[in-house]
Amino acid sequence: MTEPWYKTAYSVEKITGSMIQEWMLSAPNENLHLPAHNVFIPTDLSLKDAQEEVKFPVLLRKSCYSSLWYKPDTIFSTPKVFVRIDFNCPFASSSPETEVLTDIFARLLMDDLNEYAYYAQVAGLYYSIDNTESGFQVTVVGYNHKLWILLETVIETMVNFKVKPDRFSVIKVTQWSFFSDSSETQAKWLELVFYVSS
Repeated sequence: MTEPWYKTAYSVEKITGSMIQEWMLSAPNENLHLPAHNVFIPTDLSLKDAQEEVKFPVLLRKSCYSSLWYKPDTIFSTPKVFVRIDFNCPFASSSPETEVLTDIFARLLMDDLNEYAYYAQVAGLYYSIDNTESGFQVTVVGYNHKLWILLETVIETMVNFKVKPDRFSVIKVTQWSFFSDSSETQAKWLELVFYVSS
């Protein structure tokens, strides 16, 4: 027999009582199981009411340590949020060495969060840790209902971060090969960055 839509062949067989008994007596495979509960899957997809259409972000709060800006999405009407936190580290780009160390730090953080972040990504949440001229930046994007869990985990990991020597070795080799492969062009670019930033 062939199904009409995709012309895939199939057959129909009667399942006997002995087959059912055989299946029931078979030992279950402990490697087959449902995935663990994913805390990132949103259950509240409601939209926040935007009072009026805003063209530019509005400064909600400013202190000597931070600025909080807000702009509601009135175009796409999705229950998503974009959070960007800039960490100002004055010495992060003071020399080529500190730029490389800042990059290694960001990569080690991403590596440390990798397994945890997989479940967030499955639920439509994404994050990144990137270098900037003044330090580094954490960006978290996705459904707003459970995004705070991911953001809190990223910040908590940063605060309690401990370098794992084996992972540091892997990241260091990756960085070394990046700079080695880029050879002269990369070296000239780093010199230029250093010259412009000093």
